[in-house]
Amino acid sequence: MLILPPNPNTRRGYKVSWSANKDTYLAYPCQNNVVLRNLKDPRAPALVYTDFQGKVTSVRWGPTGEYLACGDEKGKVKLVSYNAESKQFIVKKEHSMLAGPVYAIAWTDDGQRITAGGEGKDMLAKAVLAESGTKVGDLYGPSKTVTSMDLKAKPYRLVLSGENQEVYVFDGVPFKHAKTINLHTNFVNQVSFRPDGKVFMSVSSDKTIAFYDSETLEVIRKIEKAHTKGIMDASWVDDRTVVTCSTDNTVKYWSFEDGAEIRSLNLYGEGKEAVEHQQLGLVHTAD
Repeated sequence: MLILPPNPNTRRGYKVSWSANKDTYLAYPCQNNVVLRNLKDPRAPALVYTDFQGKVTSVRWGPTGEYLACGDEKGKVKLVSYNAESKQFIVKKEHSMLAGPVYAIAWTDDGQRITAGGEGKDMLAKAVLAESGTKVGDLYGPSKTVTSMDLKAKPYRLVLSGENQEVYVFDGVPFKHAKTINLHTNFVNQVSFRPDGKVFMSVSSDKTIAFYDSETLEVIRKIEKAHTKGIMDASWVDDRTVVTCSTDNTVKYWSFEDGAEIRSLNLYGEGKEAVEHQQLGLVHTAD
């Protein structure tokens, strides 16, 4: 008998939060739980961590793949690991990050600092030491919900985005505002550094993909009307290729070098659209 785990939380018009631990586990929130799916054996029983007092709103694996950061609707972030021998989840730390839901999390490459973004009162993003929770800089700038963030290796540079329709750049540590990029005309749903950290991209509900030089912050290339509807998520396949997904039901592969579309997949059928087949998130795990 095959027991299927529950699907991730979804909100119409917002991307799904999930994160892959290299090629081992895919993690995602499901109500007051976090589900871990085995990527090597999809038929294997899922692991479910249930020790949350509120709805889980975001997840992000740490750089080593040992710890998973889980954000919830109350603004807290838990750092947990899974012990395969005891078959138990172990909580390393829990930090109060925001006054509202956490929708985005990022780690520095050494695993010593985490950042979180989402909703709140005076602060919509925060950076702390993973071990102590001590604040490491000020992430002021966004005035509306933060839904995405990413960090590159030293010299550290953090990019974050959301409903402000702008991309905010912070240098650290301690983190301080470096620049605000005004390129998009709708929600910026995802920002992501290339694996080598030299380039980052942003995708938006305005149907645009933009690539930036990580050092100069100049726009390298912009792909307009990449989809017929808003782009919800994006991921680097390698240094030359990215993949995007959209509420137009399609998943598309793009060449970073010339901006050409490499491949398009419509999971509902070519030329057809349906709300239940909107592609709200993706994660690239292996070639």
